[in-house]
Amino acid sequence: MSLQPLTISTLRPFPLPKKLGTLPADVVSSLASLYELTKGFVMSLQTYKDHEEAVLRAIGKSVDSLNRIIELLDECAARTEQICALAKQLDLLYREFLSLETYQYQLLSANCSTNTLKARFEKRTKEFDAKSIVVARSR
Repeated sequence: MSLQPLTISTLRPFPLPKKLGTLPADVVSSLASLYELTKGFVMSLQTYKDHEEAVLRAIGKSVDSLNRIIELLDECAARTEQICALAKQLDLLYREFLSLETYQYQLLSANCSTNTLKARFEKRTKEFDAKSIVVARSR
């Protein structure tokens, strides 16, 4: 529901109470010029009260929406921290893997002929590729 601004036609303040009709015109005019009196009269109208309730409901909904957005942002920040920590851990594991792979390659090259080394390395590379594809598809 969209809120519309209050206008004289939506407030429907007329006809004025019958008691005001018994007063002289100059008294009614001077009463109408009193800001607080006019404000009190407008605030006593049922249409004003209904509009005020609608505005308060809309504000309440907006506050609820903003609170949910704040919760989501907090959750997002927490997830971001988790992702950063996991990325750092993954980086460390990758560096360790490269180090161990290099060490393995050095051991293989010291103990095998070049052709045997190439065949073993090619086989291991294909195995790692297959495992990587399986892991990537499972996520």
